[in-house]
Amino acid sequence: MNFRTYIETEIVPYLSKNNDGEYIMPDIEADIVYFSNLHSWYKHFRKIAVKVYPILKLNREPRNSFYNDKTEKNNLHWWFIIDQQVDAIEDDGTSWWLEMEKVFPLDQMRKHHVHLSSSFSGPTTSDLYKFHNLALTTECLQLWDEIMNEINSK
Repeated sequence: MNFRTYIETEIVPYLSKNNDGEYIMPDIEADIVYFSNLHSWYKHFRKIAVKVYPILKLNREPRNSFYNDKTEKNNLHWWFIIDQQVDAIEDDGTSWWLEMEKVFPLDQMRKHHVHLSSSFSGPTTSDLYKFHNLALTTECLQLWDEIMNEINSK
């Protein structure tokens, strides 16, 4: 699926508008906090930083293949895809938690990434957590701008 098709089919139908007719961006901060609490990241990221890609997708990111919170139906959220998951998608064409026909275009996704370390799962008051949060927020905002530019270029 190309970027424009993804936006037209998976993003625009679920976006809300404010009173001025502008699209409302999903809450980046809430989704970063949600993602930071999904797992014990210090176990996953260890001492080396892991590349993470932000995407916009319907519903909340599931904790694992056994737990999928469907309470957030029809709401867009920021998801953060770990590099190894992207490689798994590219290698065999499947992923246990993404529906392949609706996967965010990988070429577009690879343009926006952040390196997260084990400090990402630390207290939200730590300087390293704040740094990771700022980096993720910045990439989400850049991707949001690209999505808005694509929508407005019709």
